This record gives sequence, C-alpha cells and structure tokens, in this order.
Amino acid sequence: MVNISGKEWIELTAADIQAAVSEIDFEESFYFEFKDDRVSTKKMMEEVSAFSNTFGGYIFLGISDDKKIEGCINWTEQKIHTTIHDSITPTPSFDVKKFTIDDNVIYVIKIDEGSEPPYITSSGKIYERLSSGSFAIKDSSKLSQIYNKRELQMAKIEKKISIPPLGENINNIYGYIDIGFNLVVSDTHAAADAFYSSDLKAIAEKAVSNIPSSALSRIGYSIVYTPGGLSIQNGHMPAHTNN
Repeated sequence: MVNISGKEWIELTAADIQAAVSEIDFEESFYFEFKDDRVSTKKMMEEVSAFSNTFGGYIFLGISDDKKIEGCINWTEQKIHTTIHDSITPTPSFDVKKFTIDDNVIYVIKIDEGSEPPYITSSGKIYERLSSGSFAIKDSSKLSQIYNKRELQMAKIEKKISIPPLGENINNIYGYIDIGFNLVVSDTHAAADAFYSSDLKAIAEKAVSNIPSSALSRIGYSIVYTPGGLSIQNGHMPAHTNN
C-alpha cells in the first residue's frame, strides 16, 4: 500500500497531512477517500469494507470532497473504533491517527488489505474498491474470487513455509523460511535510492550485537537476514521446531 507524503505510518505528522491535501494532484483515488464529519455510519462502513476486500487504503475523516479541512465534531476516535468493530465481519485490520490542523480535528484511518476476506457490512453486503469509489459486489464470479482469496493466500503461505518430511534420519539439517512481499510505493526511484544507500554494515552490526549468531547481507534486489540456528547435543530436533 502507498504511503502518505512518502512517510511511514508511525512517522506521520499534521504537517504531512496538510502538505498532502494541499497538493494539486492529491485527489480521491484507489487508495484515498475523503469524508466530511456528516458522513453516515453506513457509508463509512462501505468504504472500510471496500478497502479491506481490495488492497487497503486511507480514509481522511473531516475533509470534504473538495479537500477543505473542516474538522470533526460528530466523529471521535472511539466512535470510529466502535463502529468498525460492530459493523464489519470479520473485524478488519486498521489503525486511526488524530491530527489537529488550524484548530480542526481530523482523523486518518488506515485500512490494511484483509487476510480473511470477505469483509461484510452489517447490512450483509460486500464492497470492493474501484478507481476512486467503493461499490457493492453483485457479480457472482467476483464474489467467488473474494471468497477464494483467503484460501489462495493461505496456500501461498503454506507453500513457502512447509518443509516436507524426510524419509531418513540425518544428523545435521538446516532449513529456512522464505517470506516474500510486494512493495507498493508512489516513488519507485526514491525507494530504490533508499535501498541502495542503506548502510547494511551498520545494520548488521546492530543485529549481531543483539543476536551474535545472526547475519545480514544484500543479494541482488534482496536483503537476507539470518537470525541463527537451533541445535541440540544429542538426538534430533522435535517436529515443527521453528527458527
């Protein structure tokens, strides 16, 4: 999912939000939605369901469609949490940040792509994100894709982390788990520059200071981190031992 103003979620400030909203080309899109304080609970949950069932996104609550920062009075952080927990099944992964801009309180809601789709509203509908809007899914084939999405995700994870049983005993054996991910950014050049300019030696030294058996290295477009190994003096590792 894209970042706001190129910042990590935990680093966002009110100035970052104000700067993003003031950009001419910053509009409602596949990942961003503006909602003023008068938005209904029903409409809010449609947006949350849509982002969860698609690729995640952000709701800027307290900002009008024409990007005017009006602030919130009716909506509070507690109301946002309660409404999402009570109106979406299963409960999606989300976070809320409160910002004050020119005495106006706004909330930015970050909704992650769900790992347990479909995310259904209390009205029994399932929504998806298309372009800059959220729409109820009515096509049976699309509903099937949403229902199968979780099974496909679990199958991919299982394929990555499963180690088939061995047919014979081996004195020493090492295994690894390859967890891949897709990086989605608004500025690929900036991401590449950050990657190649990173001081892996300093990072590796920090990691090794905490776990002496660990190692860190760059291989092509990948960074490989090895936390170390597990061993026993006699016999064999118990089944399902995780490193």
